[in-house]
Amino acid sequence: MQLTRTKPFTTKDNGRRALAVVLWLAMLPTLAAAQEPHELRLASDDWPPFTAATGQLRIATALVETALERAGIEATTTIVDWKEVESGIQRAEFDGSAAMWRTEKRARDLFFSDAYLENRLVLVGRKGSDVSAAKLSELAGKRVAAVGRYAYGQDVESAVGVIFVNSRNDQDSLDKLLAGEVEFMLVD
Repeated sequence: MQLTRTKPFTTKDNGRRALAVVLWLAMLPTLAAAQEPHELRLASDDWPPFTAATGQLRIATALVETALERAGIEATTTIVDWKEVESGIQRAEFDGSAAMWRTEKRARDLFFSDAYLENRLVLVGRKGSDVSAAKLSELAGKRVAAVGRYAYGQDVESAVGVIFVNSRNDQDSLDKLLAGEVEFMLVD
């Protein structure tokens, strides 16, 4: 089965999402005052090639863990469902995440590093599908798979007429596309 994809959407921020290291604000004083090394407990969801389990391609996780290691900070990353990443950080089960998009709401409770990677949203459809839409408004009436709880941004949240179908991850979105449950999927 072949898929077709388009250029990134034209949005207020050109469809770009910057990945940043995120730490729970309550954790910062502990790190600053610590005499003994503290192992950071990071969490991410399975989001190849950015984050994945040890032994798999995981660019963001590897970059962050290597940078922390060079700074003398040990870090381990646990892969969980996305809904558990944010709630686990807020419950102090995890100290942060190696890859999270910054939103105003998240920035109220979390400390974000400067961006270190950038990704872009693209529209994917089955071979022969018209994936030339440059704006979400052009998809009105279409079913589009998108990972639930991802912070895609205001353009996705306020899209009128687009029927978003929640998925667990990009693989789930692809499965829905191939099964004909949706006409398109958003991939970053």
